[in-house]
Amino acid sequence: MRDSRLRRRTASLLVTVVLPAAAPVVARADAPIPPADSTAPLYPALGPAGGTAFLVDPAVPPGYDAARWISVVRRSLARWGDSFAGFTSAGVDPSDGLDVIAFSSELGGGPDAVEQVGAQYRRHDFTIMTPVPARPDCAQVPVTVTSAVPTLQIIRVRRRVPLRAHGRVVRRHGKVVYATLRRHGRTVRRDGRPVFRHRWIRVARIEAHVVAGSVLRLQCTTLPAATGLRKVSDRDIAVNPNPRWQFGPAHPDDRQIDLETTILHELGHASGLGHTPEPCTLASPMGPATVAGDWWRSPEDASDTACLAAFGPAAGPPAG
Repeated sequence: MRDSRLRRRTASLLVTVVLPAAAPVVARADAPIPPADSTAPLYPALGPAGGTAFLVDPAVPPGYDAARWISVVRRSLARWGDSFAGFTSAGVDPSDGLDVIAFSSELGGGPDAVEQVGAQYRRHDFTIMTPVPARPDCAQVPVTVTSAVPTLQIIRVRRRVPLRAHGRVVRRHGKVVYATLRRHGRTVRRDGRPVFRHRWIRVARIEAHVVAGSVLRLQCTTLPAATGLRKVSDRDIAVNPNPRWQFGPAHPDDRQIDLETTILHELGHASGLGHTPEPCTLASPMGPATVAGDWWRSPEDASDTACLAAFGPAAGPPAG
């Protein structure tokens, strides 16, 4: 009996301890996410990776932080799978073949356009003529060559033995006198001529042997000067300096346009994405309208309140 009562009391104590501890977990799950700089990649859930290396113009309109501008652009490039290629002051020239992200005064065209157009993605594909100077064209060619290899040989030679007297060679009238063969005190003759003594001696001589082989030699010819065609793709993102920008990390108010939302939107076009069918959506930064006071930095950090107020849930984007 005592054991059963002790178990019931222990179980009731566990219930009273566990149930109050579960309440704060639900409260934390319902709490709003604080604004922060998101660095998570956006593909493949939203679209294909970009893979473009963009140059960035560090110049910003007066009153804005250049370091914050560069930080937002570089983070947005990394999230779309693009890369940062360095800084430039070339601007968004459509004919220079450079992929640039920069503030450009070319956008605008009136007070309405200034408020509506935040940025534009532009792509120009064209072919340019490039001169090709005269240059050498070299190749390794096999060539057969022959060479003489000296070889030392030892041979036996039969020579007559000269007559020696007191260790010297005997000469008569300037000629060497050779010893004749004598038998029984007389000179041995054959065919009426005396027979001279001969001795086999070893003589060293060098002979050359011809050896053939194949070697690689560099043969060069000069190619004439010409003109070549080269395809160039110029990709630029021009940001309008006239609207009121919110560089973050704070969210924009009802009169500001969020910079990171705009950069992510234009980089989505650079990846090959178009606009979503709905003007107001939290699933993607590719909505067809840029509205002041709205933002999309990640699926967890987005707001379409201003967009719904401007277009409504069923209304389409403005014409044009």
